[in-house]
Amino acid sequence: MTQSTSANQRQETRLNIQPPTASIQNRVIWRLRLLFIIIFAIVAIFIFLNRQNTAIDVFVRFTQGSLSAVERSINDHLSDPIVTVLRLANSTTNRLYAQGLVRLTTTAQFNATMNRLQTDMLRSFDDIVSLRRNFYNGIRYILRDGRVWGEVINLPNETRISAEVSRTIPATDPLLTALLSRARVGEPFLNLERVIVNDEPVNILKINVPVTALGNTANIFGFTQLEIRLDVLNSAINDILTNPLARQEGREIVLVDSQNQIIAISPNFSLDPDQLNAYLDGNPGELLLSEWRDTGYVVSTTVIDDYVGNNMRWRVVILDNWSLVMNPTIVGSALIISLIALMLLSLVLLIGLLLSPILRPLNIINNSLQRLVRDNQHIALNSRFTTEIDVQPDEVGQILTTIDYLGRSLKQMNVVVDEQFRRRNRELEVATRIGREVANLYDIDQLLNRAISLICTEFGFYHAQVFLVDDARMNAVLRYSYGKAGEKLLAQNFKIPVGSESVIGMVTGKGQPVIVNDTRWHDKSAPYAQNPILTDTRAELGLPLRSGGQVIGVLDIQSRTTNAFKEEDLPVYSLLADQLAVAITTARLLSQTEKRIQQIDSLNKQLTRIAWESAEQRMQLDSSYVYNLVDVQPKAPPPSTNEAFQTPIIIRGEHIGQIMAMPDVGQEMSEGDKVILQAVASRVALAIENARLFQETQNSLAETSTLYQLSQYLNEADTLEEILQSIIISMTNDASGGQIWMFNETEIEENGTPIWSELVADYAITPRAVGDETLTRLRVRIADHQFLRDAKSDRISLINNAQQDARVDPLLATILERLNARALVLIPISVRGLWRGFITITFPQPRQFSDREGRIFSALSDQAGVAIDNRLLLRQTEEEVARNENLYAASRIINTSQSAKDLVYAAVATNTNPALSFALSLLEGELDATGWPTQARMVARSEHGIVHEIDVLYPVFITPDSPMRLRNPEIIIDETPNNPNVPSPVKWIRAQGYRFMAIFPLFSANQPIALFHITSNQLYELQATEYEVYRALTGQMSSQIQIRRLLQTAQSALDETSRLYVASRAITTAQDFEELYTAAVEHLARPFLLQDAQTKSSAAFGIALFLAWPYPTANAPYLEVAYEWHNNPNTPRQFTLGERLSADDYPYGRISEGRDTTVVFDNIIQADDPILKHEPVLRTRLLEAGIWSLAIAPIRSRVKWFGVIACQHERPRAFNEQYARFMMALADQIAIALDNLRLVEE
Repeated sequence: MTQSTSANQRQETRLNIQPPTASIQNRVIWRLRLLFIIIFAIVAIFIFLNRQNTAIDVFVRFTQGSLSAVERSINDHLSDPIVTVLRLANSTTNRLYAQGLVRLTTTAQFNATMNRLQTDMLRSFDDIVSLRRNFYNGIRYILRDGRVWGEVINLPNETRISAEVSRTIPATDPLLTALLSRARVGEPFLNLERVIVNDEPVNILKINVPVTALGNTANIFGFTQLEIRLDVLNSAINDILTNPLARQEGREIVLVDSQNQIIAISPNFSLDPDQLNAYLDGNPGELLLSEWRDTGYVVSTTVIDDYVGNNMRWRVVILDNWSLVMNPTIVGSALIISLIALMLLSLVLLIGLLLSPILRPLNIINNSLQRLVRDNQHIALNSRFTTEIDVQPDEVGQILTTIDYLGRSLKQMNVVVDEQFRRRNRELEVATRIGREVANLYDIDQLLNRAISLICTEFGFYHAQVFLVDDARMNAVLRYSYGKAGEKLLAQNFKIPVGSESVIGMVTGKGQPVIVNDTRWHDKSAPYAQNPILTDTRAELGLPLRSGGQVIGVLDIQSRTTNAFKEEDLPVYSLLADQLAVAITTARLLSQTEKRIQQIDSLNKQLTRIAWESAEQRMQLDSSYVYNLVDVQPKAPPPSTNEAFQTPIIIRGEHIGQIMAMPDVGQEMSEGDKVILQAVASRVALAIENARLFQETQNSLAETSTLYQLSQYLNEADTLEEILQSIIISMTNDASGGQIWMFNETEIEENGTPIWSELVADYAITPRAVGDETLTRLRVRIADHQFLRDAKSDRISLINNAQQDARVDPLLATILERLNARALVLIPISVRGLWRGFITITFPQPRQFSDREGRIFSALSDQAGVAIDNRLLLRQTEEEVARNENLYAASRIINTSQSAKDLVYAAVATNTNPALSFALSLLEGELDATGWPTQARMVARSEHGIVHEIDVLYPVFITPDSPMRLRNPEIIIDETPNNPNVPSPVKWIRAQGYRFMAIFPLFSANQPIALFHITSNQLYELQATEYEVYRALTGQMSSQIQIRRLLQTAQSALDETSRLYVASRAITTAQDFEELYTAAVEHLARPFLLQDAQTKSSAAFGIALFLAWPYPTANAPYLEVAYEWHNNPNTPRQFTLGERLSADDYPYGRISEGRDTTVVFDNIIQADDPILKHEPVLRTRLLEAGIWSLAIAPIRSRVKWFGVIACQHERPRAFNEQYARFMMALADQIAIALDNLRLVEE
């Protein structure tokens, strides 16, 4: 940051450069632009008008074609129903039926011929309505008196057929009146009506055709009327809109009647229907692109009057958004006009490019000279040219005037540059001399005081000072200041906060130089802060002192003269500041090095003192030794006399002892003797220090040798007991034994402390009491014993005397007594940073442990931990390998098994305990409320390693709290064989001669399918590894059982498919109804006949086929008996062929309506059946006939419900799920064949 101010600022004269007048090139180009603009406007208007007229002509032809297409589409949609109703009205059946109805009033008067004619007519009505349910509402026959006799109506979910007179049309009905007066034989009479359905208007078209007698077309008996919904015409309009030949963006199409009411409309119609109705009322007839004001639409219409009837003069209305119609034309015109404009612009640019090479050199010279003038104006000179240059109005005049101005400016600039060069050289010489003198000083105070003195004297500045940033980097503290004023500031302990609004604060905060050239300039942005001691300051310069990329201080220079510091002088001052920073850093490093050397000397003395104090205790040295010229004896020295001379023994600056020499009586020590004695003391110091180091080295080597030998033994040990033997042999010869205790990793408290410790290896050297030879698997709770609670993972624990140690509780004392231990060493076992257990070395007698033994025992922790962990991992690996081999063998047996016996043998093959036996039970029977079967069949069992196939059925009851519900095994143990008051499961295994049983459930998906039993006549406890093995085995067993069941199911499905195929062929090839019914019943009865033949038993069952009458719907009032069969020919017939049963007595249609599967009643005797309890009459009739099981399958096609086929059996639950599927499939085939035979008959 730099700020310069001056009270007498000079006024500088600037060159006033006037822009040149327009060049020749610009004047030519502007005239061409005006001419091209006029031409462009004329061409654009012509193109737009021509394209608009052409587009209107094309769109007129396009709209006329669209009107014709809509008219043809509407006629096509209406022609099919008109032809259909004409064909019906002129059919022989319809005309005979109409002729027969003239003298009849009820169906009770019908004879067989009228019944057949009515059935045929209603069937033809039903076929027509069913073909187009989304178009035809219904079809009916109307007599001249208005009676509707025979009607088929489409309802949302069914087709309603009325055979009787369903209603009578009043004589005043407009349509009936028009038919009687205007209808012509052989011509359709159409009537358009608008009805309200669900509060919405719906357009209904009724097509009426007169029906006449055979041979007499002049007499009209009635009318066949087809009622259709006209909303289907919406799709016709939509087809036109999506047709590429008639598609137009924004187009709306409407079909209106003679009152201009909407009949059909295009999708997403956006206009107001009432406004459209008013517009059409005011514009009758045909229109072509007629403007509809205030809407932006044009209207085109055509009239459809091809049909005779009421309200049948229709109009097709096409509405087009005129802006969207003309938009392509406008866009195309705009593109053409834009292309023309681009061509004209390109022509103008081409002309400019041709002129540019001619005038380019002159422009380049002029621009270069003008740039030189602008670059020269920022240089401040003491005198400038005061005469303003008159710029000529052309390029040549400008060039000449500018060259003259630059020549005079260059002469003045040479004078200024020479003066600045001389001043810069002098400043560099002074800065170099200051740096050279400062570089030879290493005392920081002398260095900085000398530096600021030289700055003030050599540069002639008023004041200079140095601030250093404190360690917290909070303040810049004044450390060195020049002159008397500097002494006062130092006495005040003057400091300035880092980053404050001052020169020093800003330099320390930003690390950049700061110049203030006028301290009297009152500006809030100026960083200067007035110091009352330095009142003569008029200019100030702050320079950062950097070391290692960090600001460590500030060099502050002050002058009595304003504008004393210039930007161009900053490199010299910055060089001086950098030299001072390097000198300060060097001096600081020297001071820190001297302090560290002193600290190292002090630390050496301290370590020497500690080492000798430790050696005195370890080597049991006496405090003094006396030499009597014969030998050295450890005893107290004689009393000191005046003749005695003492000299200290110093090692590494530390006084560790002294040598005292006592001359004979009457003799004195000379100076030479004293010098010799001092030399001896130095040699003694060196010798005893070497002896101490040698002894410590020997001790370390002995310990290392012991640990190395132990490491070899540990690596060679194969078992945990051999590891203990190696430790004891290597480290001690008086131990009574050793133990390895391991923590249970799954039993840990919240703070990470283990709960239990188990003895995994016990090695005894001295004999123990009977029964205590090995205590392996002994478990000890850590929290119960203070000694174990106090043990740590990073240090050994000792018991010198178990009988006197307060940490040994009675229980622990008993354990130690069994181990023959009076003293003990506890060595923690740590593996990969985790505390896994501990080793105990026991001793038969109390003893003290030396420091050497403590160090060796501590060093043993990691080595022994790794060895023990490796042996444990090896043991686990061997057990895991053996277990995997057994599982692999068992898996092969299971995968290749052919029976349940093989599955049990797989468990026998993996078992190593001869006391265990195994069994397999398959679950079957009904399910309880929780989904578990209530029976099990034991199919295989092993005894003494031999597997037998058995077949024992027994009940199963799984209690709500049984672990088997969670897929876990249930363990049953008989701990007290003589106690009669035991739970039921215990009594059950006791009755079979067992005391232990584990039951593993086998599941398929979420359904239990089998039980696997593990039994023993002795108490037994399954280990965790055994749980894993048997879980794996039972998992594979369940998969194998499920696979066998799936194979059986697939075979059954294949058999069922085969039977269905044979039955379908027999049914579809039937030539008449009797053959059809016989084939269907034969295949439905075959499964029961085969079952009776296999079981050599016979149960009464029968099959009946009922057809809906008089029309094929589920709500028909009667069921006609079409076929009946019984397996016993002597069984009396329940029905008579052709008998019509009331649907109220046999509501098979109501029961099976809406169902896609066979309806099965397993036990009709049960009064709480959810369906039969609402049909008491049917239930009573079935029970009277001795029927206990009933299966009903509806015979139906896509839209027709022909009837039902019913299978009856005298036994409950006679029909399974497989038979129900087979029966439903056969019923569908019967429906297809029945429909085909009826079509052939018609």
